[in-house]
Amino acid sequence: MRCATCKKLVDEKQMIVYNGKDICFCNQTCYTSFLSKEKEKEDHDFLYKEICRIFGISKLDEKLFAQIKRLKEKNGLSYKNITAVLHYMYDIQRITIYTPTLYYVPDYIDKAKQYYQSLRERQAQTVKAIAEMKTMPTKTVRPNYNSKRVNHSNPIKFLH
Repeated sequence: MRCATCKKLVDEKQMIVYNGKDICFCNQTCYTSFLSKEKEKEDHDFLYKEICRIFGISKLDEKLFAQIKRLKEKNGLSYKNITAVLHYMYDIQRITIYTPTLYYVPDYIDKAKQYYQSLRERQAQTVKAIAEMKTMPTKTVRPNYNSKRVNHSNPIKFLH
């Protein structure tokens, strides 16, 4: 069999198989390269689905593809970063834009970074607080039956 990344012949003993499929790799470098390309493809597809969901369109046009390419090249954003900024703009801040455009994304990059950074900090604080609560000693309170206290209830009076 041939390596899916570099197309070299693969020795059966050194072969790395991907998900039991007919895709194999000659070494760990080719395997990680393939996985990173697969992850980028998933992020790419998810971004397209999110853009279609946000703007209520069935597919992207050339203008949106060009804007995505520009955001990646000019602003250095990945597909996942663009998706996060769009999520912040349209789902968190509820910004309304009536035409499908990514023109305003660069204006919200810093605000989205701050939002997600504070969100990660709050999640870390919550995890830390839960871990501290689990390690705190607990005190069991038992009722004192020697106090001669009796619980009385008022009888129910029925109307005849």
